Amino acid sequence: SWGQSKDQIRVSIAIPGMQKDSLQVNLTTDRVAVSALDWQTRRYSLNFELREFVVPDNSSWNLRSSEDSSRLEGVLILLQKSILHRWDRLAQNHSAVKNFLRKDWVQDDGEMEEEKEEV
Repeated sequence: SWGQSKDQIRVSIAIPGMQKDSLQVNLTTDRVAVSALDWQTRRYSLNFELREFVVPDNSSWNLRSSEDSSRLEGVLILLQKSILHRWDRLAQNHSAVKNFLRKDWVQDDGEMEEEKEEV
């Protein structure tokens, strides 16, 4: 799932029973790439171009654990936006991620104004 504030994008990627040592996260100005193995050594991989630019040096990621912290459940990525405004979508090619990442309206900052397009 993903949500946003004016200055940041939050991306939560679920990988149930993830093997910590297998996790690879790569953040660039216009791309997010995550891959890892689950407890059955099945590979999870997500690699997509972002709709807009981010600042990798001011972005970060953390491991997500189950509620009792007994096992890893995925990764939470915080992306710092280059231009501070509402994004209309997360990925340049929405169809590439729509089955994996849904808009999380709880994480979304409802106070942000909608962008008005110049015609």
